[in-house]
Amino acid sequence: IHSMQADFLIKEKKLAEARHEYEEAIKLDKSSYAIWNQLMSLEAELGEYKSLETHSSEAMELFPNQALTYFFNGISNSTLKNYTKSITSLTDGLEFVYNNNPLLLSFYQSLGDAYNANKEYAKSDKAYDDALKIDPDNASILNNYAYFLSLRKEKLEKAEKFSRRSNE
Repeated sequence: IHSMQADFLIKEKKLAEARHEYEEAIKLDKSSYAIWNQLMSLEAELGEYKSLETHSSEAMELFPNQALTYFFNGISNSTLKNYTKSITSLTDGLEFVYNNNPLLLSFYQSLGDAYNANKEYAKSDKAYDDALKIDPDNASILNNYAYFLSLRKEKLEKAEKFSRRSNE
């Protein structure tokens, strides 16, 4: 009943109320991955990263082969500046991404961001390079990669090329 109520609330754009209903639903029954996914998606959309970190951690234990649980945990920890935890979750979750290039791209971009924030620059560059192998014209990735290279004053020709491509 709670998950059905949440579905109706989403249609009415009452996201915070829907989130509460999904939370109630998982308190009663933790076995539905679909409800966990809806809850985590809403928390990400609402910017509730502390609760997203908590729920995604629990979901990773309950559904250890679901890539999105690791992704949500990675982005929540990155936003909370827990970069090492973010990197671990994103790296672990990569093995569960199958035939889904948009999700794989998001994993690599998030890894690039987290490695850069953690000052692991070679790993950051590799993650961005892996992302660009999937989508060489992704403006967001090109822009972030160029920006981080320029801040580090490294590979400035590459940074300029990527910056230009992202603007085009």
